Amino acid sequence: MPNPRQSIIMGAVVTALVGVLLAFPAQSGNPVFGFVACCLPAIIGGLLVTWHYTNTYGVSLNLGSGAKYGAITAALGAVGGAVLQLLLTAVNVFPSTAERIEMQRERMLEQGMTEAQIDQGMQMVEFFSGAGGQVLSIVIGVVVFALIGALGGLIGAKAFGGGKDTTAASPEI
Repeated sequence: MPNPRQSIIMGAVVTALVGVLLAFPAQSGNPVFGFVACCLPAIIGGLLVTWHYTNTYGVSLNLGSGAKYGAITAALGAVGGAVLQLLLTAVNVFPSTAERIEMQRERMLEQGMTEAQIDQGMQMVEFFSGAGGQVLSIVIGVVVFALIGALGGLIGAKAFGGGKDTTAASPEI
C-alpha cells in the first residue's frame, strides 16, 4: 500500500509558500486579497496532495481519503506558513507588530470610523498582536485551513481519482 507522507509534505510546503506569497498583497487591507490569501493556499494544498498521490502511485482515492489528506496537508501548511511569516517578520520582510497596528489604525481612519470605534477596534488588534492572540490566530488558521483543505482534497479525489476506491482502504500516514 503506497504511503501518502511524501505527497502530504510536498503539498504542505507548497501550501505554506503560496500562503506567505499571498500574504503580501493581503496586507493592503483589501478584503478580496484577504479572502484569497485565506482560501486559495488550502485549496491548492488539497488538490496538490491528491494529484501527486494518485499520479505517483497510479491509484485512485475515495472521497474520504482525499478529504483527509487535504485537511492534513493544509493544516501542516498553515503551521509552516505561520512559522515562515514569523521568521520573515523577524528579518523585516513583513511589517513589525507595531507597524501592523499603525496600519490598522490608518485603515480605520480612512474608513471614517469615529474615535470610539477606532479605540474599540484597536483593542482587538492589540489583543491579536500579543503572544496569546498570535497563538489563537494560528490555531484558528489551522482549523480553517484544514476545513478548506478537506474541500480541496474532496475535489482533487473526484477530479484526479474518479472517486472510486482502488486503494481498498485508506493507507495510514
